[in-house]
Amino acid sequence: MHNLSRDVRAGFRALRKTPGMTAAAILAFALGIGANTAIFSVVDAVLLRPLRYADPSRLVVLEHAGPSPVAPATYFDWRAQAHSFTDMSAAEAWGGSLRTGERVKAISGLRVTPNTMALLGVPALLGRTFRPEEDQPGRAEVAVLGFALWQREFGGSRDVLGRQVMVDGENYTVIGVMPPQFHFAPFWVTDAEIWAPLTLPSRLSDRTGQSLRVFARMKRSVSLEQAQAEMSTIMARLSSAYPDSSAKLTVSLTPLGDRASGAVRPMLLVMFASVGFVLLIACSNVASLMLARTALRRRETAVRLALGASRWDLARQSIVESALLSGLGAIAGLAAAAAGLAVWKSLLPEGAMPRQDELGIRAAAFGFAGVLAVISGILSAAAPAWQSSRGDVNDALKQGGRSGTAGGRTLRARGFLVAAQTAIAFVLLTGAGLMLHSFVRLLSVDAGFDPHHLLTFQVSVAGTSENRAPGRELFYRAALSRIAALPGVKGAGAINHAPLRGDVWGTHFRVDGEPFPKPGEFPGAVYRVIEPGYFRVMLTPLLAGRDFDIHDNLQSPRVVIVNETLARRRWPERDARGKRIIVGRPGEGTIPVTVVGVVHDVKQHDWQAMPDEELYFPLSQSRDFLEDPSPHLASLWFVVRTDGDPSSLANSAEAAIHSIDRAVLVSGATAMDDAVARSIWRQRLSLLLLSVFAAIALVLALTGVYGVVSHSAAGRVPEMGIRMALGAQRGSVLLLTLRHGMAPVLAGGLVGLAAAVALGRLMAAMLFEVTPADPLTFLSAAVILPLGGVLANWWPAWRASRLDPLQALREE
Repeated sequence: MHNLSRDVRAGFRALRKTPGMTAAAILAFALGIGANTAIFSVVDAVLLRPLRYADPSRLVVLEHAGPSPVAPATYFDWRAQAHSFTDMSAAEAWGGSLRTGERVKAISGLRVTPNTMALLGVPALLGRTFRPEEDQPGRAEVAVLGFALWQREFGGSRDVLGRQVMVDGENYTVIGVMPPQFHFAPFWVTDAEIWAPLTLPSRLSDRTGQSLRVFARMKRSVSLEQAQAEMSTIMARLSSAYPDSSAKLTVSLTPLGDRASGAVRPMLLVMFASVGFVLLIACSNVASLMLARTALRRRETAVRLALGASRWDLARQSIVESALLSGLGAIAGLAAAAAGLAVWKSLLPEGAMPRQDELGIRAAAFGFAGVLAVISGILSAAAPAWQSSRGDVNDALKQGGRSGTAGGRTLRARGFLVAAQTAIAFVLLTGAGLMLHSFVRLLSVDAGFDPHHLLTFQVSVAGTSENRAPGRELFYRAALSRIAALPGVKGAGAINHAPLRGDVWGTHFRVDGEPFPKPGEFPGAVYRVIEPGYFRVMLTPLLAGRDFDIHDNLQSPRVVIVNETLARRRWPERDARGKRIIVGRPGEGTIPVTVVGVVHDVKQHDWQAMPDEELYFPLSQSRDFLEDPSPHLASLWFVVRTDGDPSSLANSAEAAIHSIDRAVLVSGATAMDDAVARSIWRQRLSLLLLSVFAAIALVLALTGVYGVVSHSAAGRVPEMGIRMALGAQRGSVLLLTLRHGMAPVLAGGLVGLAAAVALGRLMAAMLFEVTPADPLTFLSAAVILPLGGVLANWWPAWRASRLDPLQALREE
């Protein structure tokens, strides 16, 4: 312990003697450890930390391939026939307008089977959750509140139990409040703040209304593979028994934690690998600096050895100095990690990432930073410690103080470190280049509409006197007319689900006159309900035929507009106009409609996905296609085309609607540009972070190149003097120095090329219309890195070429 204390004091004295090198090393460690700690904090919150349910590793999600939700009858069959689970529950999206007293606000919620909270193992903080009998019609008018909603709307009062709240015009009695850490479901309707019982008994025979998300808890004696095998057998049996509705349907089981993090997992893993590379560069950079200082202290080292110091004493001193640097770097890195995490959170759209509210520097992050400090200190000290203990005492003492520069072993070691840094920098440059190319392709996507100067918001008449036909359609039309008359508005339209903002509804159809589809092969399409003029407001091109108009009502023939994908697949060589489609399938009610137009494909729910086949129905005729139009048409998304900033018109548009009926809820006002940005936030954030990491890696690598070449040139001053005295030209000295400096850069680039190919494959899931081995990206990295190497080499090489031969020989 005495020796360690002495080494620490000596280490601090040595670091104070070289403040420049010390500051550079601490900065390198702070960048590497800070970046790793920040990303680890995100990975810990999203991927590593267990979900806040009882024994979450046994919870699974059951879905059809797609992944798609499940029909009620299928859920009941699964529940009755499966033996791999202790319990199974279902949930359905719910919500709309919440009225408490005179206030009306938008709210998101879930209807769940009464056993859901018990299956999750989370009791209520206040009151109780649902009882088994509360899923019966007439007994389901109870609700459980989320903690944030309780605090926000009811002031955290315990008197909330027994109070009445109104959701979409229906009264519910509050029976409980969930704890603050409860969020369900973590991958779907993540902003749910209220839960009510799901009434399913009336839908026992419904095999086509796929609206349920199904959750189950596996028995401890059952593995995921065994449960999957059992469910696949059950689903195959159901497909055979009900071919009209269930043929070709499959079932997949996914751990709930994996389902929650699945969308962001590839991005986080790539980011984690990238910051690991940055730390490796930082360690090699510090090792290179310490090797240089070891070379400058050769005579001191030789004297200590001659006076009786052991080689382990010298190696230990290098390790202690490196540990001090990495420890100080870790302290600075924690501060950098906290700042970086704050920036990360500011760049995330609200609710974009699972468990986003749990992001922060926690105890695990401090422990992780400490471990990194130890590992970094050891890695950085390895080469200097070995070098300091391998010197020849007699040789060092003979040289005296004439040079103090590095020998061949030191230069080779530092060259190896430069090559390693260059290889890693090439990998990160390539990753950033792939993301940049992919992002550019994303921005050039033909969305089928112009998102600029476009305002979107949801209008809900649920729970108001407007929510009945035909007054509902008349209200929407009057509201659109008043908004269109506002200054700065170029047009207004409405749709049941706006692009990138709403849900996806589907229906079955067949082309009239074609052979009747076989069971399980009935085609389906996404359907949209719009008001006339919607395409004009969106600037969506009509490719053939006409738009809807006010004459397309219940007294006129039923019409439909199809998107180009559907028209191309169903009538590849013919004009779609005038063709008839039968909407629905036997047993569900079928309606013939005539195609009057073909519209350009639109990116509706996923910016990167291929377009679905789509049917557009006029709002005035849509009641024919809906089993119960009241909940389906109780809200529409309005789109407003403006002259300037769309967000500035949000209040005016809301006031125009409330001038007709103040009870109507207006919510979710967002510029469409922001909705587009939200849809590609993962790519945007990945590009930003990889670019930052690549820039740090490049700067650190080039700093290492500069240090090696400078030190090498200083050690070869006598040699350069002799060469120039014998007639060598300054240009040849310049080229010689550049050639020696570029050798490790080019070697590292070749190694990095192979590693970058492997990284590209790992990034494949993050790329859009770009191959992992994109030639342009690799060529760009192959140009940028050597060019940076030349720039880093140029100044020390130029100084070497400007030496005075007589002065150089006099120094020797």
